[in-house]
Amino acid sequence: KEALRTLYNIVGDDPSPEVLVDLSIRLLVASEALVTPNLDKEAIMSRLDGYQPAVQSMAQSLNDACHGKSVVRSILIDWVEANFPMLATPLSMFVHNLLFHGHPYPETRIPYSSPRLDQVSDVFPSSESPLLMTLSLTSPSFSGKWHNLYSSEFHGRSFNRLEWSLLGYSGPTIMMVRTTEDATLGAFAAAPWKDARHFYGNSECFLFQLDPQLKMYRRSAISEENFMFMHSDAFHSPVEPKNHDFPHGIGFGGTLAKPRLFVPASLEECSADFFDKTFESGELLPVSEREKFEIGYLEIWGVGGSETIEQGLRDRTEYRERADAALIRARVVSDRSAFVKDLKSGLIPNRVFAHDEQVRG
Repeated sequence: KEALRTLYNIVGDDPSPEVLVDLSIRLLVASEALVTPNLDKEAIMSRLDGYQPAVQSMAQSLNDACHGKSVVRSILIDWVEANFPMLATPLSMFVHNLLFHGHPYPETRIPYSSPRLDQVSDVFPSSESPLLMTLSLTSPSFSGKWHNLYSSEFHGRSFNRLEWSLLGYSGPTIMMVRTTEDATLGAFAAAPWKDARHFYGNSECFLFQLDPQLKMYRRSAISEENFMFMHSDAFHSPVEPKNHDFPHGIGFGGTLAKPRLFVPASLEECSADFFDKTFESGELLPVSEREKFEIGYLEIWGVGGSETIEQGLRDRTEYRERADAALIRARVVSDRSAFVKDLKSGLIPNRVFAHDEQVRG
């Protein structure tokens, strides 16, 4: 908060949303430039110019929070904490990198690091995409490395492949959707995915519209806990019968009968509603698309930093090894049962079962 108060005071009396946001982004770029060897001035200026659409989008969000009136310090702080918590870091990072370069960042503060995509994205043109930069300011989990777990273009449009890419992965993930009408929306899953017939997750989960408007929907004051679920007919409990009436797909918020954001297992005829009792109310889609959309591109990324991602991938590997071992055991038992059945039926000649049949007459 102190950094935001100082930033507000630097700008002066009656600062506009555009000036406040623009200064924050410039400090962010400058703080990274201070520790970048072989600084390319033209590249820095080009990066700043490319971020202007993001600046305008965030400034509009701040203006909406102020209801079109002047920005007061308390509203700025509340807006940053509720929507863009990483926007509080640029000033302190700039001072630290300027005066204490080479020294570790204070443990009480979370430094910002530009997101780095480890695979080509069909949602974000590059790691310097204005949309990606904007999104990276909404959570500390979005700084640094992003590891692609699933891409509809790279892995194919298959819910089984999507689910297989997530099961066992222990880190947080972000789901990105680019609709066929060129809107961008998604959700942050702060908890590991599992196949279940109930909601799970925690209050760090949130929904968002990223393009054409910037809208963040955190946990609502109503405080239901229907954060996220994933369910497929391919993975079900052996002690429970398959339930074809249960929604198969990925859902966030709402109810099992009507999730707030829902991607069916078919990856078609998806839905995004305005209201539910878990997340704040608001449009996930432009008004023109109403509540239904079709997927243009669907991507799910592992986030949380390199260490978190690496641990998540190790956990997923162990999960797959356990799953493969269980499948082999199940096949052995199944094969034995079939073998015994064949013996009893006479399909395979056997004197023991032939004698049993003669005794029973």
